[in-house]
Amino acid sequence: MTTPRPLTPFEPEQVQLRDLSVQPLIGDSFAMDVARGRVIGSDWGGGARGGADVERLLSVDHRALRIQPPIKPGWGKCGIAYGPFRRSAGLALAVKVDNGHNMSQSYELNSWLRQTARWLLGGGTDTPGVRFARWLGHRPRIALARKVHRWYESRKRGQPFQHVRENLAAGFYPEASPRDPVKTGNGFVIHASRVFDSGELWARVGPGCFSTCASLQNLTLQYFVVLRERGAIYYASGLAGAHGVGSYPNMRPIAIDSFNEDREVHAGVHQAVLGEIGFTMDTRVHGVRVAELGADFGTAHAADSLRGVGPLDASTAEEGGLWRAVGLERTGEGARGRGVEARATLETGRASGLIHALIEPTEDSRPTGLTFRVQDTRNLWAVVAGPGGCSVRLCEDGKWMTVAEDPTSLQPGREASLQVVDHGSEFTVGINGAMAFGRRFVDGRLREATGVGLWSSGAGESALIRDFEAHPREVSIPQALDQGPPWSAEGSRILVRDCFAGAQGELAGRVTTAGNKTWRHDLGEGRFEVTGDGAARVHASIGVPSPGRTIYTIDWDDPELADIDVEMTPPGTRRGENHRGRGGMVFWQDRLNYFMINLWLHDNLDTASISTFFCINGFDDLYDAIWTCTGPNRTKWGVPFRFRSVFDGDHFLVRIDGEPVLQRRLTDVYPRQRPMKITRIGLFTNWEWGTDTGTIFRDLVARGR
Repeated sequence: MTTPRPLTPFEPEQVQLRDLSVQPLIGDSFAMDVARGRVIGSDWGGGARGGADVERLLSVDHRALRIQPPIKPGWGKCGIAYGPFRRSAGLALAVKVDNGHNMSQSYELNSWLRQTARWLLGGGTDTPGVRFARWLGHRPRIALARKVHRWYESRKRGQPFQHVRENLAAGFYPEASPRDPVKTGNGFVIHASRVFDSGELWARVGPGCFSTCASLQNLTLQYFVVLRERGAIYYASGLAGAHGVGSYPNMRPIAIDSFNEDREVHAGVHQAVLGEIGFTMDTRVHGVRVAELGADFGTAHAADSLRGVGPLDASTAEEGGLWRAVGLERTGEGARGRGVEARATLETGRASGLIHALIEPTEDSRPTGLTFRVQDTRNLWAVVAGPGGCSVRLCEDGKWMTVAEDPTSLQPGREASLQVVDHGSEFTVGINGAMAFGRRFVDGRLREATGVGLWSSGAGESALIRDFEAHPREVSIPQALDQGPPWSAEGSRILVRDCFAGAQGELAGRVTTAGNKTWRHDLGEGRFEVTGDGAARVHASIGVPSPGRTIYTIDWDDPELADIDVEMTPPGTRRGENHRGRGGMVFWQDRLNYFMINLWLHDNLDTASISTFFCINGFDDLYDAIWTCTGPNRTKWGVPFRFRSVFDGDHFLVRIDGEPVLQRRLTDVYPRQRPMKITRIGLFTNWEWGTDTGTIFRDLVARGR
């Protein structure tokens, strides 16, 4: 058993990280391939991998652990673990992972036979006979028999259906195969959004899980759990601009737990369910590290236990300088306020992204809590809680207003965790591991203000408040936990540009504005036209939609990288008109091998998605698609957006208006597939449970190396 050294119960984090050039206790980079079903017990280079693989779903290829979709959803049956370790403050876990699909959840099929028939028909590009002939030469990662078996096991059975919405967990747990990571340990959990807005990122806090952000996109992300003597602090990182996480090489502090005291823990990554309505995307774990960062690791720029004797005003915080306070005094158990108003502020010099304290009310104590985005005494935000409920308040120019109220109350005599996760454009309040007020606050007022502190107002005595800390919105990833950046690439020079200027007419035969490339109609019975006002449009309408997959391409001169950026406007003006968006872009090797990325926008769900489909050796399997639900706000009917995709023949990355939303590898889907050679690029409209009714494209820019 590894025994990192212990630490005192409360260690305030420091802004300036030490040189953490320590060697990881665990450093599994999955360098050697391992066959399916043989991962548990295999050697990672310094010991044996533990965990569970009841259905033989785990394998290693292309320097990553592969987790295939379980047939029977549930925890404790599929995951990898390391340890055990003895808890001590500074023991840290880092996991770099592509979750198969953040919206993964269990499902019931109305008919597994219809599902199989849909697979046989595909997208309608080829006849069943042609599809069958090409399937004979197809090399799938999951055999058809196993795929059909999954569908059969997911059929409706006339008995109560247990819906599993939490799909991936990573953290420290008291067991090598935790029975329910939602209720135990210190770790992350990915929860499938009930409003189809991709995943929610949860962190284990107290008795439950705190939802730190929604709309977590399908990207390579790194999760970090740093244990304390009690509880842990959580961080997350991804590509620059990724929603809800820090921008590599930084990480974002996103939650604090002050309660868990498991003395013996196992580090692990566990999967309960993968895919949705029969799709079979895999999770890929690129690396796992466990390191002892030591007692002096820290990231807070303001921290104080608030214990002691005397007025808080002008006293020195353990981190953050001098308090400016009125009506607050230190006691041996924490600070307590007296008088009509009690407040205290630390000026950090940087905006705070995570603010946390423990509060212990009495039967008659007044609401007490945290201030954040403090510009001065007349302009600030506050969140307070007590036995009578909680509220969010805003003070602007000295005038207070109540923004939201919640009946959630604190129990007298019992300490409670109160925290604010502030991304700048929105913030979320957590009380004892639950998201308070039932929503996130999308509000950027005072977002750049740099003060944080404590506040209570009203007659009587405030609750005790202790162990206050505030962290910047981003901090550096410690060297011992850094597993390298997510894949990202972009073209360095424009090879082709088309503004689609000129008279109305068929797109095929048109020469691009720059690059001297001629458009060609490669596939499908549909038609694209130049509109005459600087656009290309899918020739379709509600009554006469585009007849299935249609592809137009131009010749491409860089076979190893293409970076396509185009303005795309979905058809229609609003939801309810029965318009459908299925437009996108294609990377083409030849008639039998091409890669497609398209928007899915439909009236039946209050969301949209970016979907990827693959035609390999002439066969495209609909249920091998990888997609991400982008929610109701990123793409809308009639609203133009920049749609950009980069593909190097294996890796791909998709952005909407500059925000990364989807990245994976072709070999994640087909492990034996060689990189594609990109000979042509273009625009297309797809069949994806419906066809396009008139998407518009403008200003296509294509870059190469």
